[in-house]
Amino acid sequence: MGADSTSQAIKRIPNALSALRIPLSLSLLLTRPFSTSFFALYVACGLTDALDGFFARKLHAESALGAKLDSIADFTFFTVVLYVFLTVLSIPPLIVAWALAIALIRLGGLVVAAVKFRSWAALHTHAFRGVGFVFFCFSLFCLVFGTLAAGIALNALGTLATAEELYINAHANSLDPDIRSARQLPSA
Repeated sequence: MGADSTSQAIKRIPNALSALRIPLSLSLLLTRPFSTSFFALYVACGLTDALDGFFARKLHAESALGAKLDSIADFTFFTVVLYVFLTVLSIPPLIVAWALAIALIRLGGLVVAAVKFRSWAALHTHAFRGVGFVFFCFSLFCLVFGTLAAGIALNALGTLATAEELYINAHANSLDPDIRSARQLPSA
């Protein structure tokens, strides 16, 4: 194997990590919720999420395909874990309704981007990274602070992140999935 092939193989690591998160996430559905095997898979999903972007930046292997693959893997993990949480935890109906409202607003922001930029892309802002972290830690936060407090914190952050994404998509001149915050938008 030549140096070029090795270099190309190494640059595939971030996409491989994102792609791996999809079957790992789906495997959560086959394990007993909150068991040792569930948490092992859960942590593996979290590690692939943290490491795919890290390696993409370090290896200069960032790509549109990688961003889309990461978004698909994030969506798969979020959907599976949300399903597990809703079936196992006693989440107050107000928290569930609030989360559904956030999802609808986020969908609206994605539609704005799809129409405006002719591309479907979720933004990777600092706020959404925060939402991802709080969501990842949600079961722990439920144990420590209670389901209501953890749900309020997650939904409050989700509301801010979703509003920021909608604002960015409505006001940006071009699509940048890796924009960090609305403060990076050029002044009008």
